Amino acid sequence: MVSGMRWLFWLLILPATLPGCECYIPDICTRVETTPVIFWGETIAGGLAPGDESWWGKEDYARLRVLERFRGIPEDQDEVEISLMFLGGMCSATPYRRGDRTLVFLWPGEDGNLRDGACTASRFAKGDSEDLAFVRRYFAGTSAATIYGQVTVHESWGAGLEGVRVVTRGPSGRSFTHTDNEGRYRIEGLLPGSYSVWPHKRGWAPERPAILTVKEHGCAIGDLQIRATNSIRGAVFDEDSQTVQGIRVSLYRRDGPKAWGKSVATNLWGEFSLENIHPGSYDLVVSPRGATATSPYDTAYFGGEEERETAALIEVQADSRLTGYNIEVGPRYATRQITALISWPDGKPARSWIGCTDATDAATRFPRSEAGDEVAVGRYRCTVLADRPYLIEAFGVLSAEDSLAVRRAIVPSGANDVRLDFVFSEAAYEQYLEEQAHR
Repeated sequence: MVSGMRWLFWLLILPATLPGCECYIPDICTRVETTPVIFWGETIAGGLAPGDESWWGKEDYARLRVLERFRGIPEDQDEVEISLMFLGGMCSATPYRRGDRTLVFLWPGEDGNLRDGACTASRFAKGDSEDLAFVRRYFAGTSAATIYGQVTVHESWGAGLEGVRVVTRGPSGRSFTHTDNEGRYRIEGLLPGSYSVWPHKRGWAPERPAILTVKEHGCAIGDLQIRATNSIRGAVFDEDSQTVQGIRVSLYRRDGPKAWGKSVATNLWGEFSLENIHPGSYDLVVSPRGATATSPYDTAYFGGEEERETAALIEVQADSRLTGYNIEVGPRYATRQITALISWPDGKPARSWIGCTDATDAATRFPRSEAGDEVAVGRYRCTVLADRPYLIEAFGVLSAEDSLAVRRAIVPSGANDVRLDFVFSEAAYEQYLEEQAHR
């Protein structure tokens, strides 16, 4: 399949219990110039059934009626059959459903047959699809050289920014337009050649310009990022008015559809600086989920509150320069260390990883836990709060599919450091030795 789809498919099997994909899908401009088979069709057999979820498709073929042929489909061919090799639940959705229409981009296999699968470049497309409209113009020779794309806010999960001035410079001279309410822009009627494209908006700074090449009747996509030039500065003080170093201060967005935020650790002087913040209303907080070993203080919001509902909101604009946003925390919780020595039945140290979960919080969906550090092979350590019990779990991952080696213990609260000795089972050891022998 890889040889048949070439640039469409990049499958990465991760060394973990679940495989994963990383896909490189060329933009529509590249696809129309390089793909050997392009057509618009309607699935009439095979493919997903009407109403089926496209991400979980496991069908092995689809037959499409050709509605419009652009490249690679003979004039006398009215139907096309495509072998499907999608991976249910991962990589990409299946864009073939009976009764629905698809804009198809394919590379024939070495045997000449058409296949499609993970990391597909084909997409569902109704008659008013923007991509379909461009493909029609391109093959009719009526498309003007065009640059289009989207301006998104840095570290905001792709949120587009309205009203950004997008400037291009190249063979057509200097041109500009403004982004719409989704951050999208389009500059048409350009001469072929190389262009630089950059965004500009007061209070914002561009990440970097885009350098694009546009062919005659073709297009180029210039997706740009922009970041606010604002900042919030302050310090964290304890109950004795001493600054606290190395503690994380978090900024959580209160308004908007996503709880966007960021965090930073205080420096040697207990000071922090949060920068390039998406404009909006925010909470500023230490220990948002309660005390942990890495943040051994109760929740404390800016303004002295312990609950989010009563905390003072911070309004941030693109060019805000906010200073003096100090947070006071209460008494520091005592911490201690739990060391786990992990071995096989013959006494040899076993490579593992450990989890240290707050036992008072273990029944929640996202329990508080502390990261375990590997001191040496077979020796692992967690720093935990002293006033509560912890569930300690040792996992010896033997392969990508199995984890026979698991040991657990509850460590009650207490002031002293604790050492645990875990010995994995004979069955786990035998499987480990067998795997080592086959490597």
